[in-house]
Amino acid sequence: MTAGTVVQRRLPIITKTSQHIDCYGYTVNSLDLNYSKPNGPLRDYPIKSCREFSWPSKRRPTVSAPKNLEDCYKEELADNWSANDQMSKMVSQLADKASDPKLKERLSKAAEGIKDHTATLEKLLKDCGESEKEHCKGMEGLVKEAKKHVIDADIDDDDVRDVVIVSQYQRMCHYGICGFGTAKAFAEALGKNDHAAKLDTITADIYGADENMTDLAERSVNLQAKG
Repeated sequence: MTAGTVVQRRLPIITKTSQHIDCYGYTVNSLDLNYSKPNGPLRDYPIKSCREFSWPSKRRPTVSAPKNLEDCYKEELADNWSANDQMSKMVSQLADKASDPKLKERLSKAAEGIKDHTATLEKLLKDCGESEKEHCKGMEGLVKEAKKHVIDADIDDDDVRDVVIVSQYQRMCHYGICGFGTAKAFAEALGKNDHAAKLDTITADIYGADENMTDLAERSVNLQAKG
């Protein structure tokens, strides 16, 4: 194809996020490219170069890299905020799926406790001059796993489902312990003793919630004996 050549092609309909650049410069996924005419006649495009037809793609704004410990601390708080929001919703769903009344009650209380922790995080971030959370992909993955293995799983045996619920809940608790423990260490290093004390209390609460779920071994033994 030479410069000045006029070609006819139908307007593409993009149904997914772009994956690669085709020979005309469109950043699209070829599997999702439909050259059917959406409306209007075919259009003539004078081709000057292959790259002339670069299709604009939406990109998430990049997060600025931390420059100091204060930045690291604020990012940790923002990440924990997002993680808590995601976890509280999933824990509520796990409570709805639980068969054991005691397990259901503990999970419901845990979901409310997580919301209280989130309120504390918001205040700590505000004290640092920030007011937005940062999406936590780590918790997103754990929530997807819980959804896959509990919410969407077709488990007939109630005892089996409860064992899986406890195991998925513990995974999320351990992630929270790591996140809040890290934030506490940053706060102490920055001399934010009041922050560190509040984060320490939250970490202790999560440890307590995790300890309340250590009946996993007992449930597993009972399940094995049952089978």
